[in-house]
Amino acid sequence: MLSTVILRELRHCFLSLRFSLAFLITVLVFCFGTIAFMKNYTSRVTEYTKYQNELENDAKKTAQKNFTQLAVKKQDYILKPRSDTFVSGSRENFIPNSIQYSAYNVFGFESRAGSSNPYLNLNQELEWSFIVSIILSFTVLMLSYDSISGEKEAHTLALSLTNPVSRVIFLFGKYLATVITSMVILVAGVCLSLIMLLVFGAATISMATMGEVLGFLILSGVFLAGMAACGLVSSVIVKNSDVSLLIALVLWVLFVVIIPNSAIFWSQVVFPIDTSDAVSEKIDSAHDALEKDGPEGRWFMMYNNPFYPLHEVRANHQTNLMNSEMQIRNTYYHEMFHQLERARLITLVSPVS
Repeated sequence: MLSTVILRELRHCFLSLRFSLAFLITVLVFCFGTIAFMKNYTSRVTEYTKYQNELENDAKKTAQKNFTQLAVKKQDYILKPRSDTFVSGSRENFIPNSIQYSAYNVFGFESRAGSSNPYLNLNQELEWSFIVSIILSFTVLMLSYDSISGEKEAHTLALSLTNPVSRVIFLFGKYLATVITSMVILVAGVCLSLIMLLVFGAATISMATMGEVLGFLILSGVFLAGMAACGLVSSVIVKNSDVSLLIALVLWVLFVVIIPNSAIFWSQVVFPIDTSDAVSEKIDSAHDALEKDGPEGRWFMMYNNPFYPLHEVRANHQTNLMNSEMQIRNTYYHEMFHQLERARLITLVSPVS
């Protein structure tokens, strides 16, 4: 009985205009997103390779002159662009990917935009996670909002329930049909994207990447199942399809827009932490205290005698300064991570988050 209901609903979904439009739009967005990724990734890898070669050549020239100069010289270490960001960028643009260091110290880090004009990054990129969370979530609601209310209006619900099938089986069949339909659209877009990546060779598709793709499909299926449940609920509780459409749209805006974006505000209000300026003030205070009680000759330098005793005093003092700063920053980073985890608790209501 369940298979009969599912096949009936799948036939109805596949023959509908909404499915055709959703399939076409989703596949096109996957195609455009893959093209944008390939172009951006190729240019980023080219820039990374060029800059790494320059750093390597500069280091060799410096080493040929003086190893000590190479050790004390400030150098940059840049992380290689990830080849799997077409699945999800994971907000990598906000994560530090450039570290300035020497043999004696790490001076700082920054997030390089990878573009000559960082202001051009106006919106989120068309990565897979964005397509599923925004476009496919809306598509699922459009496919399910009139599953029951539409039959009520067409007066076919009573006829369907006269068949020897329970209401639970009837509802579950409609629910599974919606989930399967949405997964067909998703798999088609994913396959097209992977084919483009393999044909044009813009990125390496390793076994680890395929594992990520499989995990993405599983999690996307769970997510789309949640959104399908929202659409089905909006269709069950009212008799009019227009009203159920309005309820579905309200749920979509609530889950996709309001809850994910308001979580940042509520986490800052409920779980506040120090600002970066306050952390800098703590570091300055700790440095001032160490400088006040520091040993004599801690900043004296004698270049022509590498074994001068005060070199060790200066090195120990600088180590103390760095350790005090590290403790303060580590505490700050742990607070930020805890605040992030608490913010996620606020967004548990939303399937998108």
